[in-house]
Amino acid sequence: MTDFFLRISSSDYTIIKASDKRIQQLFAGVGGSVSLVGLFAFLSFGYGIEELFDDALAGLLIGLFFSGVVFNLYVLLLTTLEKNLVPRTSSFFSRLVSYLVRIGFIVFLAIILSKPVELFFLEGRIAKPLKEFKDSIYLNSERIILEDYIEESDPIIRKIMAYRAAGYIEGNSHYVELTNDFSLLTKERDKRLADLEERINKSKFFIARLELLNKYHPRTWILTFFVIVFFGLPLILKFLVSRITNFYEIKGQLEKEFIEKDYLLFKQKYVETFEEQGIPNVEFQELRYADPPFNTKEKVDERNFEDEKQLIELLNLEV
Repeated sequence: MTDFFLRISSSDYTIIKASDKRIQQLFAGVGGSVSLVGLFAFLSFGYGIEELFDDALAGLLIGLFFSGVVFNLYVLLLTTLEKNLVPRTSSFFSRLVSYLVRIGFIVFLAIILSKPVELFFLEGRIAKPLKEFKDSIYLNSERIILEDYIEESDPIIRKIMAYRAAGYIEGNSHYVELTNDFSLLTKERDKRLADLEERINKSKFFIARLELLNKYHPRTWILTFFVIVFFGLPLILKFLVSRITNFYEIKGQLEKEFIEKDYLLFKQKYVETFEEQGIPNVEFQELRYADPPFNTKEKVDERNFEDEKQLIELLNLEV
């Protein structure tokens, strides 16, 4: 299990394995935190999808898929936030913006994933607001249904009343037809009201419950803050590694040696390629930079040039 945690710690596994036990324990903590984030994402997505679609299987499958996406994205973000140890030319401001954007995205993921979990544990606190919300939906929909019923039944009722007032009831087929129509409209109204009540009772109102929880219990943002800290735990542990161990110094030296070795092999291959084509004594020219292959320092042109007047005098002398 420790080996698995080291592999998903978003750092160089080979160098970690060659390091001392304390460094391995810290990075195992990083990997364990990453694993818990993946589990947290699965539980959050699974519960959210199950509540949204009222389908446990969909919650399991879709939750598994999206938690995998979030897990890999999270590991990628942690990897890109790894301390850059090779020479670079980017400005401090551009690096700061880049780091803030990636950290901001991690915070965004933490907030999105924390809300379904908060709802799971604190749902009992919104029972009363949720009932009021459902009642308001029922009353608004009931009003629309009754308005439709009155609009359609009013002409029929007027005709029925007119027939009764005139005494044309017995044996009047048109009167019987009107009473049947009125009865059908009443049954349709009752059915629509019953269907409305059933749909409201069956619906889980997942999004509405999230909104109600944040509206009536803003202190849930305290829990959200702890989730954000939990998502940032691997970064905290990596910072601790950089402060109390020499891991990143060793890693930086090894990375630099690897790049320089690879660059030398490239130059050798460059020369060999020309020699194979029958062109000897070709060397790879490093014209612009003084520190290849990192290319962070441009060469200084030490040539001295005369001014324009001296050039003109020289040309006149030659003439």
